[in-house]
Amino acid sequence: MIKSFLKFTIFIGISYGLYYWYSSPLVYVDPENGCNIVIEQSFTYKQREVKKAIEFIKSNSPEYYKKMCDYVKVVDNGALCPNSPIGRVFACVHSGWSVGFKPLADSSNEELASYLVHETCHYQEGRNRRDNPDPTYYLTENYENNSAKEQQRCFDEQNKFLEKVGSPLRYPYAKRNK
Repeated sequence: MIKSFLKFTIFIGISYGLYYWYSSPLVYVDPENGCNIVIEQSFTYKQREVKKAIEFIKSNSPEYYKKMCDYVKVVDNGALCPNSPIGRVFACVHSGWSVGFKPLADSSNEELASYLVHETCHYQEGRNRRDNPDPTYYLTENYENNSAKEQQRCFDEQNKFLEKVGSPLRYPYAKRNK
């Protein structure tokens, strides 16, 4: 009876530990620059990889780091992102300062960082639309064109970042420059 109780207690303890490990967020904190980003746990990426990507942006591009810290508050598991990757990472902006993120297992640090730059650009675009509303933006005949232009501007930002850090990657087609 005692052995069964002990086994059950150990099982519950291990189960709780695993649950806690896979559900606990990591908080990236940089008080010097006023940057706090919650990185939610996920089965599709390692929190530490996202943290390394944030640190990569910080060390290689202070201007993109500042934008990211201003606009992004949460990196989550991308459950609300559409199931069509742009390149090799599922990423999207959705409600409440969150970036959805589902990178492939072998995504490089610079690749992850570039997606944070890209999604930060979408936040900035959304903020600009909110602060300076254009009533024609969402009209059916304008929306697709406006949306495509916005997407291209964010790809341009992503590519500027990749060029700045010396990466051969370029988007939207994930081709390498020769």
